[in-house]
Amino acid sequence: TLCHAALTTTKFQFQGDLYLTIQPIDKNFSTQTSTLCAMKCAQETTCQAYQYDTEKKVCVLGSTVLSSTVQRFSSQKLYWAGQSSEPICNRDFYSIWTVQGVDNEITICLLFVSYPFYQYEAVYGCKGFNGTLVSVDTRHKVEILNLYEVEIWVGLEYDTVTQKHYWSYDGSPLDDTWKANIFGEPYKPDYCATFYMSKIYFKSCGLTLPSMCEPAKM
Repeated sequence: TLCHAALTTTKFQFQGDLYLTIQPIDKNFSTQTSTLCAMKCAQETTCQAYQYDTEKKVCVLGSTVLSSTVQRFSSQKLYWAGQSSEPICNRDFYSIWTVQGVDNEITICLLFVSYPFYQYEAVYGCKGFNGTLVSVDTRHKVEILNLYEVEIWVGLEYDTVTQKHYWSYDGSPLDDTWKANIFGEPYKPDYCATFYMSKIYFKSCGLTLPSMCEPAKM
């Protein structure tokens, strides 16, 4: 049986009404992104909402959402724990992360497998959860994976015929610009891809490491 440690997360919904505010729980701090603010709230049992100031880069955690007679600034983005009962990942075991994209919210489903496996075992382990090793193809995923602070197996593979890297999740090629930003070292033949603190490395497939899965593409 695979051992997994999935951080409990909550879907947060953006609240556009500027006359809403939060009941603070005496926790505020500076952080560079709204995503990290959401993650902090998800880790606090009393946190059901958060407010992130995009100009001051300040996060405030709250226990609930209240009506106010005073408008908050438009830079103060307010998010509330979603009340919807609709499944998002449609998979058991997966943790749900909701992050703010450029134009809309983005839902990311991940499963952290803490037990160290060989790379091929990690691949089969993810298949057991109807998934694949994670594709590190967005900055949002990079931010989430960095929270775990451990080196993990990821789903980047190499086609010896085309001499191109691709993601096992959907077979899409690795963007060359993204490759330049995320590769911590050049590709090594017959090695497997790992991720650690914003960078992809290539290590012996015979190492035993934790891994991260995401639901397989439908």
